[in-house]
Amino acid sequence: MAWLTVSQKLENFILDIERNSESYLGLHSITLQNQFIRMRFIPELGGKIVEIYDIKNNHEWLWRDKSRPIKLAKYGDAYDRYDISGFDECFPNIGKSKYPDNDEVELPDHGEIWSLPWEIINSAADFSASVTGKLFNYRFIRKISLEDRKITLSYSVSNNGDSEFKYMWSAHPLFKIDEDMKIEISGNPKMLKEFGYGGRIGEDGEAWYGGHLSEHSWPKVIGSDGNINDMSEVSLAKILTDKVVLDAPFDGVVKLKKLKSGRVLTMKFAPTEIPFLGICYNFGAWPLAGEPATWVALEPTTGRTDRLDECMKLGSANILKARESKTWQLELEIN
Repeated sequence: MAWLTVSQKLENFILDIERNSESYLGLHSITLQNQFIRMRFIPELGGKIVEIYDIKNNHEWLWRDKSRPIKLAKYGDAYDRYDISGFDECFPNIGKSKYPDNDEVELPDHGEIWSLPWEIINSAADFSASVTGKLFNYRFIRKISLEDRKITLSYSVSNNGDSEFKYMWSAHPLFKIDEDMKIEISGNPKMLKEFGYGGRIGEDGEAWYGGHLSEHSWPKVIGSDGNINDMSEVSLAKILTDKVVLDAPFDGVVKLKKLKSGRVLTMKFAPTEIPFLGICYNFGAWPLAGEPATWVALEPTTGRTDRLDECMKLGSANILKARESKTWQLELEIN
C-alpha cells in the first residue's frame, strides 16, 4: 500500500493527515487518518464510507453487515440485496417512486448514486470524489476532511443539463448498537412517521406504513398498546424497526450518546441548508433475509419524507435549475 503524509498549516497548529490506497474485502479503498480518526471509503461502491474509527478509544461507530458480502452493485437493484452497512449517500431520492411530473421515470431504491462508481478527485489534504447521474445530467461531489476529532463533509451538486430537475438528498450512516444509547435534540420539533414495525408508533398497518406521515412531537409517541414511548431511547430490548422525519433542530445539533461508555457522536449542520432530520431505528427486525441488523441511522436530509413524489406534494422537494449548483455541509465529531 502507498502512504501519503501531508502537513496542512492551520491557524495555530499543524494537522498531519495520512492517506493510503489499499484493498478492502476485495475492493479498492482509500483511508484518511489523523491521530484521532480513521476513515475508509470505497469509491467504486457509491463512495460508501465503511469505517469511522475512534483511534484513541479503539471504537468503530459504523455498523458492519456480516451476512451480506460486500460487492459491486448493479444499478437499479434493490438496496437490501447488497451490503447495507456503513455510510451511503441517497440522491436524488430514498424511497422508490415515480419521478414527479413524469410517470415514465422510475427512481431506484435509495437513489442512484449508492450503486454507481465514483471518480476520485486528487487533493493533498482531504478526500474528494464525484459521480455523474444517469437519470439526470448532474454531478455530485463530496469532500471529506479531518481536523482533530471532527469530520467535515462538504457537498455540492451541479445541474449540467439544459432543464431543471427535482431532487432530495439524505445522508445514510448506520451506527452500530453495542450498548443502550440516547439521542439528544434541542426542543420538541415536529415529527412525521415514515413507517413502523413493532407497534411503537401506533399501528403498523399494511406493509408497515400504517399512520404514514402522521404528525407527532419529538420525542414522545403513543404505541399501538396505548403506552407512551420515547423515541430518544435506543435499546435492543424489543425487536422493531421504524423511521421518523423531524424538522431540523433550531441549533442544527444532534447527539448520539452511549450510556455506559460515555462515548458521544455529535452531528452539526445548518437548518437553512438541511431542513430535516430522518432517524431510522432497526432493532433486529430488518432485512427480512439474512442476519437481522441492529443499528440506528441519523439522516440529515433535505426531504420531508423518503419519496420524492411525496416531497413534491409536501413542498420539500428541491429544484435545481439548468446550470445551477448548490452546496451544503455536515460535520461529525466523535468523543
